[in-house]
Amino acid sequence: MNNTLSNLKFIFRLQNQQCSLEKCWLGGYKHAQQGNPESLNPFNENTKESQFWLEGWWSGYYEEPQLFKDADTIKPTKTTSKPKLKVLERKTDKTLLTLGAIVGTCALVSAAIDLAA
Repeated sequence: MNNTLSNLKFIFRLQNQQCSLEKCWLGGYKHAQQGNPESLNPFNENTKESQFWLEGWWSGYYEEPQLFKDADTIKPTKTTSKPKLKVLERKTDKTLLTLGAIVGTCALVSAAIDLAA
């Protein structure tokens, strides 16, 4: 069960880092476009952040198109109506959704019991 807990921690960390890794890439991209040297990488060597920054830097150096949108240019859109949720129409969809929720809950409870023991 320790493997399950480590997988859950990895997934949680990955979800939280996704936005920051995009920012790392954009930072490197902008540095290269401004003519700054590659040695200005602010991240520790051999880290994911450093790798993303360098990939962004090289993309900017070779004037490739930008992969990620700037955080400044992303504007929330105003909606006049509430978003409509898709209704699960087929019985198998509902069954699979319920089964997935049960399995996920069991995995979390099992990991919590292993931690407590």
